[in-house]
Amino acid sequence: MSHRVTRVISQKLLQTVSLSLLLLFSLQLFCQNTPLIHKKLVVTDFKGETDERSFFLARTYTVISLSYSEPSPCGADRTKVRLTVQTGNRLSDKSWIKADRVKSKSILAELLSHEQGHYDIGETFALDLQNKLTQTCFSKVRYKAEADSIFRAMNKRYDVLQQQYDAETNNMQNTAEQARWKKKIQAMLADKEKQ
Repeated sequence: MSHRVTRVISQKLLQTVSLSLLLLFSLQLFCQNTPLIHKKLVVTDFKGETDERSFFLARTYTVISLSYSEPSPCGADRTKVRLTVQTGNRLSDKSWIKADRVKSKSILAELLSHEQGHYDIGETFALDLQNKLTQTCFSKVRYKAEADSIFRAMNKRYDVLQQQYDAETNNMQNTAEQARWKKKIQAMLADKEKQ
């Protein structure tokens, strides 16, 4: 029996995250002090309308949020500023799962575990973005464009990682690779939390 799960579609992820980020850059100039929460995904988290034409059993979309405070001076150089940054990661309401088509609890657990990997890669991206933006001294007049450029470059890198995850695990069907990736993602997440 073949079991397939989702792969985040790079264009939709890029469009969704980029649009969200651009809106946040233009509208939010404040910092929320809410840390990322290590959420364990459950079936009820997937609220989106299922795509019945898709042969996948689930589709996971994550939304990376970003907020920052007014820029503050970065050292003695008055032309440079630093941002206090807070990022977030959440499961989009567009995410869906065809749990009713999975007849085995163990297969459903594997499916959720695979989708958890996509979510955790998104959380790793959010932490990495927060660390990078917090540590960077930006041009006082171009900090929004520079921060957006960093976001876009990192988004491309993490999008490739999402695709690599699905390819190497064969959308969860390769259990040995799925186990290897689970450890790899946990290590990446732990590393970003330490920074």
